[in-house]
Amino acid sequence: RRVLFRSREAQVLSASMATSHYSDWKLTMTPSAKAAHKVKAIKRVLIANRGEIALRIIRSLNELGIESVALYSSVDRDSSHVSAATYSYHLSGQSLDETYLNIEAIVEAVNKTGADAVHPGYGFLSENLAFCRAVASETMAKFIGPTQHAIELMGNKVAAREDRKSTRLNS
Repeated sequence: RRVLFRSREAQVLSASMATSHYSDWKLTMTPSAKAAHKVKAIKRVLIANRGEIALRIIRSLNELGIESVALYSSVDRDSSHVSAATYSYHLSGQSLDETYLNIEAIVEAVNKTGADAVHPGYGFLSENLAFCRAVASETMAKFIGPTQHAIELMGNKVAAREDRKSTRLNS
């Protein structure tokens, strides 16, 4: 017999199977479990957003035991997402274009804070191809969100329809 399972389950299953009648089973890991062993665990996430959206992400990260980095402008210095985060990083500037939409400044924040991943939140930069590419090319962090290909494809409605037809998805 063959049992397939993910790596996290491996320890529990192998311990229980060693003392059960299933001890003759051959244990193997799925390809995704093998790949998961090679993936570095995320320890710190920079949230490229503000307010309630950032606060919800921070709460989820806290539950998972992952450090959070909140971005804030001078106007948002006393916001709840800033105080709830493990770390905070000030973005200089007054307007949204100078702060939360400034890809260069956010990439600098990712590198200076040592974030393993970037969560764009909702809106702002969540489907911004330039931001996704900048995170991938200028940092060591992972982008938590759609792939570059998905963002590019969904930004082009004609190409998205063609892709939907080719994958036989209903509209």
